[in-house]
Amino acid sequence: MGTSTTASPSSSSSSENGPSRPDIIDGFEKKSVALLDYVNNLEAQLEQLRASYEHKEARLLADRAALESELSQRLSRLLSDKKGLEEKVVLSNEHHNRSQKILLAEERKRISSDEVAKALKLDLCAAQDLLQTERSHCKELEEKISHLKDQIRSREHNYNRHKLKDERERAKLEEDISVLKKKLSLGWILGCLSEVYLRLDDEKENSKRDEVISDLLKNLERPLDLETIEKEVKQILHGHDSSPSHRRKNSPSKQANGENLLSGSLADRMDSLASYSTDKCRPCRLMRSALEQEHEHHNSEKLAGSS
Repeated sequence: MGTSTTASPSSSSSSENGPSRPDIIDGFEKKSVALLDYVNNLEAQLEQLRASYEHKEARLLADRAALESELSQRLSRLLSDKKGLEEKVVLSNEHHNRSQKILLAEERKRISSDEVAKALKLDLCAAQDLLQTERSHCKELEEKISHLKDQIRSREHNYNRHKLKDERERAKLEEDISVLKKKLSLGWILGCLSEVYLRLDDEKENSKRDEVISDLLKNLERPLDLETIEKEVKQILHGHDSSPSHRRKNSPSKQANGENLLSGSLADRMDSLASYSTDKCRPCRLMRSALEQEHEHHNSEKLAGSS
C-alpha cells in the first residue's frame, strides 16, 4: 500500500518526463523487494504475536486450570463451610428457640411472681390490719384480765377473811360441842348412876363404884372418849346385878386389857344396856336418846372427813 502510493508520483513524473522501461522495472523490483521485506517483517511479527498469543493462551489455560482447581477447592470449602454454617444456624435456631422458651418461662414466672408479690402485699396489709385488730383485742383482754385478777384478789381476800372467820367459829363450835359432850356424858352418867345408887346393897360394891366414878370424873377433865366412858358406865351397871363370877370376868383389869378389842356401834351397846336396865329409869332413856343423836352426828362428821 505504501509502494503504490509512492509509485503513482513516479509514474506521473515518468509520464511527464518520459522515463524508460528499465527504470520502471528497476523501480518495480525495488518496490517488490521492499514489499517482500515488509511482508516478511509482517510475518515475523505475526509469528511473534502468534507465539506470544500461544504463550499467553497456555499461561491463561494454566491460570484457568489453577483457578478452576482453586475454585473447586474453594467451592468445596465453601460448601463444607456452608454445611457447617447451616448446622450452626440450626443449632443456633434451636438454642434461640430454647432461649425463647426459657425467656417465656421466665416471663411467666416473673408475671406469676409479680402476682404472688401483689397477693402477698395484700395479705401483708390484711395481716397488719388483723394484727392491729388483735392487738387492740389483746389490750382489751389484758384490761379484762387485770380487772378479773383484781376481782379474784378481792374475792380471795374476802374468801380468806370468811374462811378465817369460819375457822374461828368452827373452832368455837367444836369447843362448845366438846363442852356439851362432857356435860352430856356427865348428865348421862349421873342419870344412870342414880338408878344404881337406889339399888345399892353392898358397901364393898359401893366403894368400888365410887372409885370407878371418881376415875370417870377425872376422865372428863381430859379429851373426851365416849366409848371408854360408856364401857366404864356399862361395867358399873353390869356389876350391880351380876353374879360374883360374872363380876370377876368383867373386872376392870380385864376390861382395860380388852378395851381395844371391843367393837360395834354405840347404839348396839346402848341396846344391850337398855335391855339390862329397867324401863322405869327415865334418865337412862333420855341419855340414851341423846347419845344416839351424838353418835349419828359423829359418824356423819367421819364420813364427811373421809370424802
